[in-house]
Order: sequence, then structure tokens, then C-alpha cells
Amino acid sequence: GGEPTFFPKDPQRLNMLYDLLFDKDVKLITNGVSIPNDSQWFERFNDIRISLDAGDFEKYKEIKGANLFPTVIKNIKTYLNNSKRVGISFVVYKTNILSIPNFLMFIYKTFENCNQFPYIHFKQVRGCDDLLPSNEDIKSIQNTISEFCKADGFLGFLKQKTNWSVISKCDES
Repeated sequence: GGEPTFFPKDPQRLNMLYDLLFDKDVKLITNGVSIPNDSQWFERFNDIRISLDAGDFEKYKEIKGANLFPTVIKNIKTYLNNSKRVGISFVVYKTNILSIPNFLMFIYKTFENCNQFPYIHFKQVRGCDDLLPSNEDIKSIQNTISEFCKADGFLGFLKQKTNWSVISKCDES
């Protein structure tokens, strides 16, 4: 467990692990706060996903408790320009669902000129009703996203680069 980018402080251990997994589809899920100083770092992973959960500095600080949003965005750009496949994860809570439109527009505008464009992975917390967004919030966001889809290129981005359709209220039957 823990943040995997802090693990390479012991490169011998990381190299041993990588040698065991060299023929596997190795994925990295990280908070994106740091990138190890390792010349082979970007080649080790077939897929890197950064947990962002916010589309602006204020929401990021509120959720993560730190002023690291600019650092993470800079590191996402570095990953995009050096890695095989990069995604951005957004765990949907009732405290951040209303920031999804800002998040999507921020991602759309910020990364359009990188070597590749990140895929977006939305995920809902299951089994924690007190953390889930309300049906009203979900409907409101769906309506806002529908309006955004009228912007040039945004609908294609939404369909090709995100799993937006997974956001729905859990039925507890």
C-alpha cells in the first residue's frame, strides 16, 4: 500500500520487483505529487493513472488537504509527454460532484497540446451512502455536461476519453 512513487528511494528493490513483472501489463496508480528520478521510470509502466479528484486549486486543497495542485498538473504533463498511456482519476463524492464540469473543461483545455491526451476515469464510492452524491446533484451535472457538449470538440472528448456514463446513483435494493 501507500504512494508508489516514494518506493524508488530504494532502487534495488524496485528493479527486483520490475524484473519479476517485466513481461506483465504493469499499471501505476499515483497521486502525481512526485516523479522519481529514475531514467527508466516511464518505461516501466504500460498505464499510469493519476488521482486528481478536482479541477481547480481550491477544490483540490479542500479534498487533498495540500497546496499541490500545480505540481500535480505539471507532473501529469510530464507523464503525458513521456509515458505510453496516461489517465486521470476522479473519485466522485457528494463533496466534489458539482466540480466535475470545471474538472472536465480544465482537463480539456490544459492538456490538448501534449503528446497525448489523458483518458479520464470516473469512479463512485460504493457502499458508503453518506459519501455518495444525491440524485439531484447527478441530474444537475448531467444537464451541465449536456450544455458543455455543444462546445466545439467537447462531445468527442467526452465520448472518447472518459467513462462519464458510469456516474449514477447506486440502487440499494
